[in-house]
Amino acid sequence: MDILEKFNNDEHYYADKEYITNSGLKLMLESPTKFHLWRMGKWSYPSSPAFSIGSAVHQLFLEGIDNTVEFTKRRAGSEWLEFSEKNSDRIILSSKEYDLVHSMIDKLKKVDDVQEIFGNFTPEVPMIMTEKDIKIKGKADAVRDDWEGVKVIDLKTCKSLRDFEKSAPWSGYDQQAALYTKLFNADEFYFVAIEKEFPYEVGIYKVSDNFMSRGLRKLDSSLEMYKHLFVNGNYRGYSAKHSEL
Repeated sequence: MDILEKFNNDEHYYADKEYITNSGLKLMLESPTKFHLWRMGKWSYPSSPAFSIGSAVHQLFLEGIDNTVEFTKRRAGSEWLEFSEKNSDRIILSSKEYDLVHSMIDKLKKVDDVQEIFGNFTPEVPMIMTEKDIKIKGKADAVRDDWEGVKVIDLKTCKSLRDFEKSAPWSGYDQQAALYTKLFNADEFYFVAIEKEFPYEVGIYKVSDNFMSRGLRKLDSSLEMYKHLFVNGNYRGYSAKHSEL
């Protein structure tokens, strides 16, 4: 089994720590200590309703998989503990979250521009590359490869389109676009964002040359930092951050 075939399995993909990902680079930039602990299996991203909603929307829209289960009561007590243990492999949503997810999916399916941009796409496509002697991996939400060229499309859920537009640079979406464009040798990169509040407005964003250039610079800097700290062995667990305000 080659590495790409192995990474088609989500369990193998997310368990692997040999290849760095964009989310791993973002975590390292936020906190090298958290990143180190994550690699050691001693820290994990905290769960949140926003993450559950995003995961459910991705699976339903991109893969047609409904792995959600609705819990209609308060998340406390023995009944909740028993339910959560029984459904540990499912995405547990409240009634409000469950209705929200399915309303968002309904909106995405009804927007002609969304259907047009995704076209005949392949979901959840893994890819690997080596840059600066660093092994890198990524799994694209959607890849469309046709006579128009290769398009990589990333689906985002957001509070509002305005918030998405304002936060895109400091959320690292420029670095993500740069990395995935390199991974898939893509001709174009798009973000499709949908609001999590009625009427669930949808935005389609083609990454500009300026946005991509900024992302490439960030990616180069992130990889240099990763190489310095974790490839060349310069990470020190007990140290303080030095900077100016």
